[in-house]
Amino acid sequence: MSTGLPTTTSSTSDRSRWQSCFATAIEYYHSKIDEQIPIAESEQDSPNQPETAREYFEGRGWSEKTIDEHALGWAPAENNLRGHLKRAGFSDEEMLATGLFTKNLHPLWNGRYVFPYHDEHGNPVYAIARETNGKQRADILSGKYAKAACSKDYTKASEPIFGLKTIVEGNP
Repeated sequence: MSTGLPTTTSSTSDRSRWQSCFATAIEYYHSKIDEQIPIAESEQDSPNQPETAREYFEGRGWSEKTIDEHALGWAPAENNLRGHLKRAGFSDEEMLATGLFTKNLHPLWNGRYVFPYHDEHGNPVYAIARETNGKQRADILSGKYAKAACSKDYTKASEPIFGLKTIVEGNP
C-alpha cells in the first residue's frame, strides 16, 4: 500500500529534510488558528463570519481534540511562513520542495483555512487550503480550494490518496 509519500531519486536525508520543513510549516499554520480573521468591508454585515479559524472549524462540528490532532490551521493574509522556516534552519530549496511556496518563495496561501493530510504514522504529508469566502482573496489563487503545488519541477511533494487508512483488505 502506498503511503502517498513521493518516490524520487533523492536521498532519504533530502526527503526527510523537506518533509520536516513541511511539518514545521503545518505547525506554523496550526499556531495561527486563534488569530483574528480580518473581515472584508463586503462582509461587515455578515453575522456568521467566524472571528478565528478555530471558530470556523468548531462551527463545522469539529471538536477541539480533532482540530488539534489533525493540526488544522490558518494561513494569515500577512503570512510570514518563509521567515519562520528560515529561522528554523530550512533552506530555500527545502521550502520550495514542500509545494507551499511559489517559485519566487512567496507563500502559496494567504487568508485561507489549512487542512493537512497525514500519513499512516500521523505525519503531515500534504495539505489543501480553503478561502474564507468568495468575495475576497488575500492570495493570487483562484478557486475556493487550493492544493499544495505538486506538479512543479521544484517541488517534491506528491498528492496522496486521501482516506487510505479506511481501506480494509478484501473489501471493495
